[in-house]
This record gives sequence, C-alpha cells and structure tokens, in this order.
Amino acid sequence: TDVTMTVRPGERRAVLGSNGAGKTTLFNCITGDFAPSSGTIRFFGEDVTHFPPYERIRRGLRRTYQISALFPGLTVQDNVYLACRGVSRGRFSLLRPGQNDALMHAADNLVQAVHLSAVKDQRVAELAHGQQRQLEIALALAG
Repeated sequence: TDVTMTVRPGERRAVLGSNGAGKTTLFNCITGDFAPSSGTIRFFGEDVTHFPPYERIRRGLRRTYQISALFPGLTVQDNVYLACRGVSRGRFSLLRPGQNDALMHAADNLVQAVHLSAVKDQRVAELAHGQQRQLEIALALAG
C-alpha cells in the first residue's frame, strides 16, 4: 500500500519486510502477474500498468522466481540456448542449430556473463543452488 519507488539505470534497491508484508505482491504487480488496485507502474517512463507480462518482458522487464523453472536433466548451455530460442522468431523451427547459429553464440555470451562457463556442459541437477540462481539470471536476460 502506498509504495513509491524510483530505480534509475544502474541502481539497486532492496525491498525488506516480514512475511506477509507484501514484497512478493509488489513484484507481481510490477511484472504484471497481478494487477495493482491503484496507481501506475512506469518502465523507462512508459506506463506499463495495463500491459500483460509478455509485453513487459519484450520491453526488458524480467524477474526470477523463488521456485526454479530450470530443466535439471539438461546442461547449463542447453537451458540458456532454449531460453534464447524461446524468445526468437524461429522458436518453432525443428532444425538443429548449426555451428554458427546466432542463438548458440547468444547463449554462450549469457553463460559467460553470469560466470558459468566452467560448468556450461554440466547438468543443471549437478549445480550448487547458487549456480542455479546464476543460471536463472541468464535465462531472465535471454531475449
């Protein structure tokens, strides 16, 4: 209730509170999972209050969740590749990626960005919890 918050590019903010204080509800409103009961949500100056989540994602507003949505039987690289593929125009193509596939390169760059290159060929189920959270950040950045 009555939350006003501005986060400028490059800034970080923390939202603290006890259980039931509304932290998750706030993030659900920001990302479009819940509709706010009043007020507006602006992203880079644009009012996105009534945009569905996928429109907010297209504009770069992403999040991770407390419960992981990873493919534990696949490798780190495969998880990131699928995330890149899922937001691409060719997402429904049945063709296997070639050696010079742009999405493979994008996945590689994301794996490097979240510092998981050393474990990129490991199955996600074998990763430590912190590494899985790093992987979730890569998935959120895909697109």
